[in-house]
Parts: sequence; C-alpha cells; structure tokens
Amino acid sequence: MKRACDILNQASLFSSIGCEVFRRFGSRINIKVMWKGEVLANEGDECAGIGIVVSGQLALQKYAGSGDFATIELLQAGDMYGLEYVLGSNNKYGMAIEALSGCKILTVPKDIFLALSEEFPVLTERATEWLADKVQERNRRITVLAQRSLRQKISAYLLDLYARQQEEEAREEEEAERVAAAASSMQIIRPGMPSARQTRLSGFRFNAVPVRGELPPSVELPASKEVSARLLAIPRPSFSRELVRMEEDGLITVNDRIIWLRSLEGLDKEADEEDEF
Repeated sequence: MKRACDILNQASLFSSIGCEVFRRFGSRINIKVMWKGEVLANEGDECAGIGIVVSGQLALQKYAGSGDFATIELLQAGDMYGLEYVLGSNNKYGMAIEALSGCKILTVPKDIFLALSEEFPVLTERATEWLADKVQERNRRITVLAQRSLRQKISAYLLDLYARQQEEEAREEEEAERVAAAASSMQIIRPGMPSARQTRLSGFRFNAVPVRGELPPSVELPASKEVSARLLAIPRPSFSRELVRMEEDGLITVNDRIIWLRSLEGLDKEADEEDEF
C-alpha cells in the first residue's frame, strides 16, 4: 500500500491527500502489471475507475469494422485515463486501451474516487482542470490531423511536438527557479555557488553539458515510426518516404526517433501552405 500511496501523492489529481486517507481503502487501490500487447480494455467495456500509468506506455486505439485501427493517443508514466468516463453520463470506453510495452497501472475504483471527491472538494476542481486540458490537447491533435497533405500533416505534427517540448522546458525552468528561491531563503545555497539566473545566463546546468547553440532544435517521436504514423492516420511507408523527402529538402534530419528541425521557418511555411486546386 505504501507504494500506491507514494504514486498517488505524486499524481496531480491526488497530491496533498495523505496516505492515511488512501489506507482506509486497503487493497482496493492496487497496481496491475501488464505485458506488451495485452489489452487493458476494449471499446464498449464499462470503465470501473481511474487509471494512472506508473511505468511503460499505453495506446488508445480506435478500431474499424475491417480490423484496421488508428492510434488516438499515447499514455506515458504519470498520465491518467478514465476520468471522463467516471464523471460522464456514458461510462463505457470509446476506444480500446493496449499496452505498447510492459506496464504497471494503478487503479482507483470509481466509488472510491467519488467518495473522496465529497470529502475533498479540491478533487473536483482538479478533475475539471484535467478535463479542460484534455479538450485543449485533443483540439491541438485535430488541428494536426486536419492538414490536407502528408507534408503539411507531418510539418504541423513536428511543430506541435516542438511547442510541447518548449512548454515543458519552461515549466521545468519555472520549477527549478522556485526550488532555488526556496533554498536561497533557507540559506541552503553555499557561498560561491552561482544563482539560478547566473546559471541560466551562462548556458550551464550543474553536472550538465554546456548548451551548444550551433545545433538546431530537435524533437523526439513519442514512439516508433510505425506508431507515430498511426497517430497521424497515415500508412507507415508513406510516413517514412515523406520524412526522407523532407530531409532531402533541408527541412529536417532524421536519426531514428530523434528529428532535428533544421528549418523551423520552412516547416511553418509547409504547415500553412494552401493546397492548389
């Protein structure tokens, strides 16, 4: 139970709710181990609670009658699923959930979450914020998928990955400055140690390599090229061929899952280019 408590305290939805509260529910809050390829839920299954990915990677898959499917979303460690079905009028999954790797999943049953929400109103506020963020995230995905050509779609996708990366780095920078400020107020910083601002301006981080300004920005695909192609709803061979063409045109450089963005301006132009009729 201690392991489950630690995970819940790190989750944004349940943080600040003490372990003594979760211990009341005993083994009903548990961690499940899944193997690669195992299906956690099929479309139409009833959602019994909220899941938190402890480790590994899950995929939300939408299947067609022919058996073909598209990957709607990837879930990494720390991500959550099921809340929209727990709170919504329809409690049946709208898509399948499949493990892309070995995974550990922590599950909070629906009745426990609802009971905690009555006891701790902050849970309802956080749930509302999570749902709003999820809507915005899916709107961004719709914008990418709405692009007409392969190149427009891939360019928009890479730019979106880059924007998300910049947002994450900004959050990490803000958190680092907050921690540094707290440490400074407690006089933990030793004499002679550079301030957070000095560290940022010098281009160094403690125990890190200096920033190499001559390198172009890069992004990392969240999964293999096959899975990334499914995220864009395009065939894997077409995805790979277009990446090669974009590399030949000087827009990107591909190194496995790492893609160097050699021309942000060029990618932006490709994403915004109107089709000619």
